[in-house]
Amino acid sequence: MHFHYWIFSLNLCYCILMKSAYELAMERLEKESPQESLTEEQKELISEIEKKYSAKIAEREVFLRSKIQESLSEGQFEEAEQIKDELSRELKSLRMRSESEKEKVRGN
Repeated sequence: MHFHYWIFSLNLCYCILMKSAYELAMERLEKESPQESLTEEQKELISEIEKKYSAKIAEREVFLRSKIQESLSEGQFEEAEQIKDELSRELKSLRMRSESEKEKVRGN
């Protein structure tokens, strides 16, 4: 019984120390790059940007995935791969533009 109590106490101390280390790391991170507070207008604009780009991404995914399926069903595997690459490039581009617009709103 005494041994189990000692192990429990050791584990509890370890958890407390880990939490302290975590908290210290979070404090350091906050000092290096403090959280920015956004105005309600900025939050609204960012939300609109996210909605706009989510719709664009969904539109391109639906369209190009249907083209991929069409190519595969016709046995045009090379064309399907090219369309997959195109889809990847377009999604990356749309995500980058979305982040760029959001950064402008944040003022960074």
